[in-house]
Amino acid sequence: EGVLVYSTAAQARIAAFVRPAPDGCDDPVPAPASVVWIDGPTEGAAPPASGTGLRLGECGFEPAVAVAMQDTALSVRADSRDHRLQAWLEGVRMFDATKSGSAEIQLGTSGVWQIRCASGHPGEEAWVIVSANPYSVPASAEGRFAIRSVPEGSWTLLAWHPVLGTRKTSVEVAAKEATRLELEF
Repeated sequence: EGVLVYSTAAQARIAAFVRPAPDGCDDPVPAPASVVWIDGPTEGAAPPASGTGLRLGECGFEPAVAVAMQDTALSVRADSRDHRLQAWLEGVRMFDATKSGSAEIQLGTSGVWQIRCASGHPGEEAWVIVSANPYSVPASAEGRFAIRSVPEGSWTLLAWHPVLGTRKTSVEVAAKEATRLELEF
């Protein structure tokens, strides 16, 4: 468990990402949250029982950042049929809906997936961190996170933010002990 610390420069970059509210929405589009995950372990905690879902409404995606397991389906529910969905992984289009509306996207490769509306609606994008193991969590608005049941050993902890990119550090996990750390952007 730990906390992500955002430097003054990082906070300014995040604040610049906030966009005005789309027509009909009361609040501005906030900057998305960070995601933290452990790279490496393939055994330990059971994968989450339920799938991952996003909702695309009048005011954008909810949530703006999510986590999912590799080889699962991402359900994207569009409140309007005016949305044609696309999914991108490292600049490569992995999914392109043939018609507008809701979609199921197969997440066959781990990495940072960008989900967006290809119908020309500005600011309608979300990110899904797809992991080969169940050790990934979104951080709170304050940067706090907790990843449970990580097997003991030496691992790489990664933190990602859509504006700030990726940070990583080594972490040593001992049996039956909490490991606490701080990682700065």
